[in-house]
Amino acid sequence: MLIENNLLECNIIKNFMNKYKFPKELKIKLIVTDNLEEEYQNHLEKYNKEYDYVSVFDYNGITCVPNTTDEETTLLINYDKIEKLNENNLEVICTIFHELIHAKDYYNYFNTFFDRKYDSSHHRDSTYGFTYWSEFNAKRISYYEYCKIIYGNKIKSNENINNIINIELSNHNKEIDELLKDEDEDLENIIYNIMLYLGRYSVWEELFPRDFANNQKFSKELSKYEPIVNELYILLKNNSGKMNEYEEIKKYINYIKGRWVNIISNIN
Repeated sequence: MLIENNLLECNIIKNFMNKYKFPKELKIKLIVTDNLEEEYQNHLEKYNKEYDYVSVFDYNGITCVPNTTDEETTLLINYDKIEKLNENNLEVICTIFHELIHAKDYYNYFNTFFDRKYDSSHHRDSTYGFTYWSEFNAKRISYYEYCKIIYGNKIKSNENINNIINIELSNHNKEIDELLKDEDEDLENIIYNIMLYLGRYSVWEELFPRDFANNQKFSKELSKYEPIVNELYILLKNNSGKMNEYEEIKKYINYIKGRWVNIISNIN
């Protein structure tokens, strides 16, 4: 079932898109659905795509790109995650922010390098690096805007830094450590979660540089991947949108994968 909504007409969404200078030519439609996986597959069939993605059942949302940048990009939002809209409004807004940034990133990337065609069959090194950079970028921006809504003028306050260090940082470090120690975990899922972690970390570093500079608060397991993860983090933060930079991102991701295999093998 599709749920009627006018979320893209909300002032908070319009202001977000203006702030991040969304191209006027980028057409976006937002759909709230109680069956995200089915709707996602419908969109793949609509555009004659057969990408072998993992199940999106537990996702808060996902961006469906068409075949060309002239067509409408669809954002699917999982109704199961936002059913209690009045109680969960910030999560909904943050999810929409995240998916909007994906839509913009993909539009700019494929417009620049692929003659307005959403085609990932060429330059796979670049496209692989780009997709993971977009995960970092979407988390970085959506999380920063989330913090601004939560804390307002107190975003750099002692209250905020205490909440981040004692609650958020602690929880996310634990999650990453558990993922990196799990020999049965899917490597792509590990990389995906590292991108989200680094996106958040970049916000913490920007807000509180003295506390988060030089990766001093990276999780224990992630720190085992130094200096590789630091080089990747620098590439992600400083990306200027050149194809060779996306290729470099893929290279460092593959270094981390190789290191993970070695570490897990030594543990066993």
